[in-house]
Amino acid sequence: MNKTQKIKSLVLSATFILNSSAFARANNENLDVIIQKSLNFVQESQKKQNEGLYFKGEWPVEMRSYLIPALLGVGKLFARPVDEPTSFATASISNLLAGIYFENSQYQQIKPMITEGLASIELNYKAGDIYSYYTEMDYKGTKVRGPRAGNEYVPKYIQGLTNIPPDADTTSVTYTAHYFDQVMNGKQIKSIPKDALNTFSTFRDLNRTSHYYNKLDGISNSGAFMTWFIDEKSKAVPRGVFDKPDKGARIPFNFNDVDCVVNGNVLRMLTLTKNENQAGYKESCDVLNYSVKNNLQSQCGIYYPNSYAVFFTLSNAYVAGASCLEDSRKKSITTLLEGQNYEDGSWSNDPGIGRTDKVQSTALALIALMNYSEKENYRYDYSVKLGVKYLLSQAEKKSDSQLYWNGEVFFSAVAQARNTVLWRSDTYTTALVTLALVKSQNYLKGL
Repeated sequence: MNKTQKIKSLVLSATFILNSSAFARANNENLDVIIQKSLNFVQESQKKQNEGLYFKGEWPVEMRSYLIPALLGVGKLFARPVDEPTSFATASISNLLAGIYFENSQYQQIKPMITEGLASIELNYKAGDIYSYYTEMDYKGTKVRGPRAGNEYVPKYIQGLTNIPPDADTTSVTYTAHYFDQVMNGKQIKSIPKDALNTFSTFRDLNRTSHYYNKLDGISNSGAFMTWFIDEKSKAVPRGVFDKPDKGARIPFNFNDVDCVVNGNVLRMLTLTKNENQAGYKESCDVLNYSVKNNLQSQCGIYYPNSYAVFFTLSNAYVAGASCLEDSRKKSITTLLEGQNYEDGSWSNDPGIGRTDKVQSTALALIALMNYSEKENYRYDYSVKLGVKYLLSQAEKKSDSQLYWNGEVFFSAVAQARNTVLWRSDTYTTALVTLALVKSQNYLKGL
């Protein structure tokens, strides 16, 4: 059997499965039941009160450290997980849930989950009109930011590295979550504060020495949005690795950067809130189109070491109305289709990174494909069917009323530790897969 015959055989098999009672699982549960059980898991995972390191409304997230960072004392040895609650994780999960709701509003349990998550962010992470990844803590009488796990996470001698400033990623996904919350609850749509918009435009890739990672990709003085909201040239910003937290907030290892996924998240926020004329919008589009054209998806997401996170994020911005990304849509679709493993329907992360993260990669790729809606391609609908089949095969049972998917790499640390300090969340991966399943229902109905 040649490759073409094998694909056709698999396609016929997937078509049968997706159109039969066996579509969902071996126990013959239908897809609606699976989706409901997945949402039950997400709902039960959300903290109902302040608990341990977590604030009420947050979801569990774990950090694991490998190789040199682990030997230096970051996290726990042997890749043991450390809990690390953050506003970013809460907002990101909220946006996935909102996507599920907009696909199918029968899942009313989603709305209070998002509202509760946002209440936690507003109470614990807001910094003026922008948002911080970490909450404030006291360090020898000075307010600093850092992980609540304290010395269990980072040894004292390098704790200053974690006193990071507010950032474009956290702020953009949080404002997006607020926008979705307002829409789904019929609230008045609030404009993003002018000071927040000015902050985005202030911290752009202009008239500066580029981050070495960006230089490798040919991205220099691009005008796109940078990750960190801080003046990297200021003499007041601490430069030493061993500078104490009370010396002030700083960018880890000193250089700001341009991250494709961060820029995609900012574009989505600006597009949804009708701020396409914002300084940096066009330049961000240009960087993202350039990155797709030149196959930079495996490295241009500095904080996202999954090749498919770029396509997922760009397709979200495209669906939101960022028409400037039309230039990279066709190339994105081709790359996505070519990346699928037709033996089992999955996608795998760049093997050079060392982690295939097949569930996460498959969910990201599937959502991107369906966002781009390229139904004229004969392989397209079959790719969706095969991908859904794979995701269903990987579900785990927590109880009779809950299903989940094991958390795979959600995001990572700075470029210097991109593949060695990693964050995972069963809740995030489960919400991501659930969004893919819900979208597939609506997508396949149209075939």
